[in-house]
Amino acid sequence: MAKNKKTRKPIGLAYSDHHLNIWNNFNQGNRRLTDGLSVMKILKLKAKVLNVPILFTGDLLHKEKQVSNKLLSILLPFFKKIWGSSNYPTFAIDGNHDQCEENTLDHESPSYIKTFSQIYKGLNCVNNESVEYNNLMIHGVPYLTHDLGLNQAIDNRIKKINKKKINILLLHTTLPGAKDTDGRVIDTYVKPTITKQLEKFDIVLVGHIHKPMKLYSNTFQVGAPNHQRKTDKDADLGYCILYDDLSVEYVPLTEFPKFIELEIGAIIPDNKNFYYHKEKQVQTERTTNEDFSDTTNHSKLAKGYLKEKGIKDSKKKKALINILKNND
Repeated sequence: MAKNKKTRKPIGLAYSDHHLNIWNNFNQGNRRLTDGLSVMKILKLKAKVLNVPILFTGDLLHKEKQVSNKLLSILLPFFKKIWGSSNYPTFAIDGNHDQCEENTLDHESPSYIKTFSQIYKGLNCVNNESVEYNNLMIHGVPYLTHDLGLNQAIDNRIKKINKKKINILLLHTTLPGAKDTDGRVIDTYVKPTITKQLEKFDIVLVGHIHKPMKLYSNTFQVGAPNHQRKTDKDADLGYCILYDDLSVEYVPLTEFPKFIELEIGAIIPDNKNFYYHKEKQVQTERTTNEDFSDTTNHSKLAKGYLKEKGIKDSKKKKALINILKNND
């Protein structure tokens, strides 16, 4: 039975998909990075007030293969302030943007989360680990390339469940039914039967897709803490507070700029938000007697699709080309 809101106690604070970066657009005075760091300050202070740990579900930095000299010079002293102490620690897993190589159960990619956790004692990397903290058992499964081995990785964490504690699973993936901030249902490699595994945990927190939403009875897509893309324009983004009655409360961070779409030619009202104009719609007409099947470049279509999905297997490319040809 759920506790009364007045008697329930907070046990954790969660956020995800931070994507710290020196952005090229909408970044006068480097304000987008400054806002990103302010998010971390606010959440650290909130964790202190609530006396709880912070749970982070991946994608700390935006560029997985390079950090500029300038960005590093800003982040290192800042991280020392946030994670220099073990008080109100952060427990984190890798997202795909934290990794520079394919990451599987047999091959662990270097990652920002693991590297920074070796420098700062207030950051704990729980990739494929289960750790105790107060009345919590925190289980971590990082992003796995194409979700290969995900079911096994979760089974490995199920074996570490401590029934005397509240078991929280951190994931970075796209689960069935996940929607992004523009309302799109996102394709996934994961089968719906994964819910049977997730039911073993008290709370499941998922990073990767930026829209916050409740996916299943105990599973919550954490979402990004603030606006990062034009498709975020209608989204209220923020963080989650977890309670000992296993409820999760979503708290929007309303003090940060939002992407706002304006009509073509409209005057930008101020510099508070990230304003942009609608794009002109270009319509093309096709004659009714065109036979597109004769000119379709199946190889190009297959290559483009596989590139978008990050698939490099030549056999899969060949199989996809055959499918496209057979369905003309």
